[in-house]
Amino acid sequence: MEMEGDQNSGKAKATDQERSHELCSEAGSNSQVINIVNEDALSDEPDLEMSNDVMNAQERGLSELEPLLGRDNVQKTKRYARKRIIFIGTSILFIFVCIMCFPRLMAHKSSESLIAEAVDVKIGNVNIVDVDDGGVELDFEGSIAMNYSNVESYTQRIVLRTLGKILRYAHIVPLEQTDVFARVENDDPESDDTPLLHVFTFLPPKLDLDIRDGAVNSFSFHDQVSIEKKNSSKILGQMVKAGIVGAKVLTSFKIVASVETKIVSYRRLDMTISYPFTVNSNKLTPDYEVTDLSIHEEYDGLYVTSEIVLHNTDDITSKIPRVEWNTYLIGCKNKSSLLGKWITSPFEIFPNSRSSVEFSGKIEALPEDLKMNCGEISPLQWYLQRILDSQPLPIRIKAAYPQNNTSGFPEWAAYILSENYATLDASEAYDLLNRTNKLSNITIGFAKIATVVDDTSNFKVLLSADLSFNTSSVFPLESSSFNEFFEITFEDIILRADTTSKIHINKRESGESYTMSFRDICVDLLDPITMGILINDTLNGVAINKNFTVNSEISNVEYNLSIGDGEVEFLSLQKQIGIQLESYNVTGLLEQANVTLKSFLLTTTSENSLRSEIVCEIYNPTILALNVSQVEFDIFYNDAWVGSISSRLDVPKSKGVFHAKFLLSFHFHNSEEKEMLQDLISAFVSGFSVPIKIRGAKEGYLSDLFTHIDVNLDVPPLGDIIVFDEQNVAVRNSEVSNQGQQKSVFVLSSTIHILTSELELTVYNPIGNSYVDISIIQAEASHEGVTIGHLKVPQYIHVPPGVYTTPRIPVKLNGGVSMDLLRKYIDGELLLEVHSIFDVAIKEFGLQLSYLGFAVQTKIRL
Repeated sequence: MEMEGDQNSGKAKATDQERSHELCSEAGSNSQVINIVNEDALSDEPDLEMSNDVMNAQERGLSELEPLLGRDNVQKTKRYARKRIIFIGTSILFIFVCIMCFPRLMAHKSSESLIAEAVDVKIGNVNIVDVDDGGVELDFEGSIAMNYSNVESYTQRIVLRTLGKILRYAHIVPLEQTDVFARVENDDPESDDTPLLHVFTFLPPKLDLDIRDGAVNSFSFHDQVSIEKKNSSKILGQMVKAGIVGAKVLTSFKIVASVETKIVSYRRLDMTISYPFTVNSNKLTPDYEVTDLSIHEEYDGLYVTSEIVLHNTDDITSKIPRVEWNTYLIGCKNKSSLLGKWITSPFEIFPNSRSSVEFSGKIEALPEDLKMNCGEISPLQWYLQRILDSQPLPIRIKAAYPQNNTSGFPEWAAYILSENYATLDASEAYDLLNRTNKLSNITIGFAKIATVVDDTSNFKVLLSADLSFNTSSVFPLESSSFNEFFEITFEDIILRADTTSKIHINKRESGESYTMSFRDICVDLLDPITMGILINDTLNGVAINKNFTVNSEISNVEYNLSIGDGEVEFLSLQKQIGIQLESYNVTGLLEQANVTLKSFLLTTTSENSLRSEIVCEIYNPTILALNVSQVEFDIFYNDAWVGSISSRLDVPKSKGVFHAKFLLSFHFHNSEEKEMLQDLISAFVSGFSVPIKIRGAKEGYLSDLFTHIDVNLDVPPLGDIIVFDEQNVAVRNSEVSNQGQQKSVFVLSSTIHILTSELELTVYNPIGNSYVDISIIQAEASHEGVTIGHLKVPQYIHVPPGVYTTPRIPVKLNGGVSMDLLRKYIDGELLLEVHSIFDVAIKEFGLQLSYLGFAVQTKIRL
């Protein structure tokens, strides 16, 4: 029994121990539940459904465990449980306060501003499906990003982030259409009182938004947007007045929707969200390029057609119907002057692509108010000056209202575009005009340049010309006449010109070319030094590439166009132009001149100088008629000053023959100059091309101009440019020239007599009033390297004016091969190379020259 009692007692103890373990396990289990609740409270999704019964059961469990756990452990467990309960309650209270007090928190700062800070809305692809009288049918894509870090208030930022973590998603269902209001802001503080205008209405889609911080929500919807045309027109007008570029627009969206979250829901929520933005002008006026422009003339006006390419850089798709436009130029006091009716053809716009549209119209007349001065200039002058300066040309357009001859263009769009001007930059059209307005086939029928000396000794030039030209200009002109005054400046004023009579431009009957004529344009050369440098560079092969400014005053312009006749009293224009001039071939000009020497008269001589007067008959190969009172140039050979030439040029007609008188002098002042002069004349006598330099003389009223003209010139052989007007004088030998041989115009021919070993020379003395004394010191003749013979003793020849055959001169003829060669050409001619040295004396003036002839025509006789 005792054993049983002990066993029963042991069993009871065991049972109590098992119960204690179970209770401890239960208590431990309850403690675990508290820990889970605590962790959940700190997580993104706290368990807020814990009831008071569960908490009471936990407390009862702890009370029952007091004898087993000990007093201290029970108290600690109670305190720990209370902390968890307090934290959970505080969290629930904070969430409740956030949800219930959210409107009050945002009342401190407007919800519109808060949402504008916290939400980033981006517009993606916009597809304009259809445009009709009801509005615009759109396919719209975009995204809404939650960016709470942009919220300035720390408290609001924490509240939004906490709610975003707790609520996570919000389901928004629009209950009514959304009205959109707008106004254009400016710097005036009173503009805040300007009422917002209702501009359009649309129904937004249902949205499931992830409202956690950093979440990005994409959306798309298809809807018809209804346009309020009058208010939209006013807003567009305000944007235009603000300059469009950078115009600040405040938009307000009045939204009525239901909002559902997993904790709180609003059956009907009226919200007003304001969204300010700055207008990007590129969105309103896309990049465009005028690729073609043509103007043709009819009896009722000018018809203009242009091809415009639009560059769409946005994700927008649309079909634009045919539209009628009124086009205006800006007149006095910023008023618009109607230029004509214009039409754009139907076209389509695709995302990030180019679209082509035809813009055509008719100009019936040039508005009269464009010609009237308002202030110092007229609007017409203002436009012309901007064209010359390559500045933008503002042209205003607005849609015609109503659209009489178009279909598919909605009435509301026509109204909006007809109430406001759009200003276009027409510089693209000007660039196209500038590219196509080229002159070709310029023919100068007559041109005359005459110099005049006035009392101030200024250099004046009178210009007259008749010319014709073709032009690819797209702008047809029947005729025009005007007076012109202009100044050309380059660092300083170079010249000033004025017309004494009108300049006339007329269209030929063929319709493909024009004629221009003017008489006696008086040019004052105010800076002859600069002009001389420019002429010098041109003549020396230096390409001119400089910018000049032309100040022009045009008066009494009479024009005849198909759009009407008219007259403009005065235009003052300025243009900077670049001038490019190629080098001028003076040598080629001399070769074309066909100079015929009529007389060569000696005027004065001394031991170191000779002066003469030359009269020539010259063919003018240019189209210029010239009248220059007096020009004088110094002649340099190998940098030594050896002479000068001067003349009064009077070239009365182009492409004709005229007579000219030249004063030619040779001189030397030292042995070096004498040696250079002897080499120069020796080359002339031998028939070589001679490189010389001519420089404007320092004397005379044109000295400032001509002293800066320093031209290197290759003077062709005199036989290539001069015909001697003398009987029996042999002139240009084309066969010899083709063989690459030079021919002297002074040694015309020679004859060798074999049996008597003598030489006869036929020479030409061009000086008509003086003998030339020649003393031949030595001479030698050869043929292809074979020496034929040489001069026995020095010979003296007294040559009268004109052609002269010398007495027979004794020579030494070599035998052998040279004699065989001479016998072979008996009664024929042989071209000999002759080298001789001789002294020349023309009265007191004397030089020692050398003659080197490679193609001296020599007759061989027995």
